[in-house]
Amino acid sequence: MKIALLGDIGLFGKNCLINNPDFYEYSRDLRIFLKNFDYVIGNLETPFSIKDKGILGKSALIKSHPINVKILKYLGISHVNLSNNHIGDYKLNGYNFTKYLLKSNRINWFGTENKTIKIINNNNKIILSGYCCLSTNPSHIKIPNNKDINYLDYNKIIKNLVDYKNKGFFNIVSIHHGIEHIHLVSSEDIKFARNLSTKIDYIYYGHHPHVLQPFEQINNSKIFYSLGNCLFDDVYRQKKDKKPLVKMTEANRLGGIATIEIKSNKVINNKLVNIYLSNKKIYINQKKFNKKIIYINKSLNNFQKESYNLKRSKIIKHRLFLRKKKRNFHWYILRLNINSFIQIINSIINFYLYKKKYLMFIKNL
Repeated sequence: MKIALLGDIGLFGKNCLINNPDFYEYSRDLRIFLKNFDYVIGNLETPFSIKDKGILGKSALIKSHPINVKILKYLGISHVNLSNNHIGDYKLNGYNFTKYLLKSNRINWFGTENKTIKIINNNNKIILSGYCCLSTNPSHIKIPNNKDINYLDYNKIIKNLVDYKNKGFFNIVSIHHGIEHIHLVSSEDIKFARNLSTKIDYIYYGHHPHVLQPFEQINNSKIFYSLGNCLFDDVYRQKKDKKPLVKMTEANRLGGIATIEIKSNKVINNKLVNIYLSNKKIYINQKKFNKKIIYINKSLNNFQKESYNLKRSKIIKHRLFLRKKKRNFHWYILRLNINSFIQIINSIINFYLYKKKYLMFIKNL
């Protein structure tokens, strides 16, 4: 059984068939590459919606026109994780329409409403599950029966994954976590992933930073902390903005595809293949990017928590400094509104839950 794990998928901007009629040609090499796999699994960040009203409390909302489900079909994507911080941007209507559209096109989804996907193929029994870290400030969805996105709750995820293992399933877990545009994964997430590998053999693949982060093998587990972007573009705060809120950088253009081969519930081969999102086409497996991937992976060599955290803290502070330099008095005046107030309140609540459900347990490991 051959599986391809993809990074963040945002079907907007140049990745929208309405904006870019040449998209099929733009992504042709990616389609050809993905034909080699029995299952192709990605993280769908954009809910499908046309007229639904977005939620309050976020700096940017992203969505996709329903026509773009054709892109998922064209690329052969068989499964998508919905456990991420944007799937609820257009409330319950947008979420339900997204599920309807996926089902209508025979694309399986998981990561919300406690849903998992079981794949039984010859001697393989695989289970797909997805969890979103509350530190990413997800858009909560008010689903009936108290259901929501599957949040990264330490006790819950440990129990679930061990239970799946005891039932004979091999775990492939999507984790939406981290800080955007930072190559260094947090020491807490490193500790969590490595500790989990002492309990089960599994595959961990991460999303949300929109850049590549290191990957490693610990015990018999394969850990891809962030695969970066698979399909993404500049993000705008609102239509009237002339400049993007988040502009794609060279780091955002380089992502990875985790290729996995499983036999009798054991990983017999795995590799990270680079993907590069140029303006003209998507490039796959270009040798010139392998040195960059090796450099990123070196960040975990001789891992020492204190020195690693100090280095990561400096990088984060520098990025925040560069962001603040772009903000003038006019920028702050524009954000004196109810949306910004709700955003601050939501961030405080989410961070409290993040500490309560995840961080306090990691610190005690």
